[in-house]
Amino acid sequence: MTKLIYVETAVLSLVKQIHYLVLMLLRIQMRFSISFYFLLLLQLVVQLNLPFNLRINIWYYRAPELIFGATKYTTAIDICSRYNNN
Repeated sequence: MTKLIYVETAVLSLVKQIHYLVLMLLRIQMRFSISFYFLLLLQLVVQLNLPFNLRINIWYYRAPELIFGATKYTTAIDICSRYNNN
């Protein structure tokens, strides 16, 4: 269990460093693709032989108005609605 915690801590540290590097590259106007960032993380997981699964998570989009307590749900809120006539 201690090894697992150590590996998780090491991976999180590396991910934070990579994320910081990406932010720095973006600040100096270099284009950096999100897909490249994902491939970099995937390569890190594979090289460290960490177990991972390929579950696909679906996060439903909720408009901020609904999150903050709007009571009327209209097509003005739902920008992805197929009935939006705008």
